[in-house]
Amino acid sequence: PKGPAKKLSFKQKFALENLPGRIEAVNESIARLENNIADPAFYERDPASFQKTIAALDKERETLAALEEEWLELEMLREELEG
Repeated sequence: PKGPAKKLSFKQKFALENLPGRIEAVNESIARLENNIADPAFYERDPASFQKTIAALDKERETLAALEEEWLELEMLREELEG
């Protein structure tokens, strides 16, 4: 059997390089959504749209958590392999 990998795979390197940009994009999306719901009259004007915005915000926060976790795991693996 093969021993443990001595370096990151191409897919892992690619993900590690691209995750910060994806995380930033999701953070920007979250900021826009939070800005939208910060308007106190938003709910009164359009309750259905308000609910959709809240749902989208929840989804983006879940996405952010998953991306950050993936990045952290890859970064820890990279540090472990580099010593």
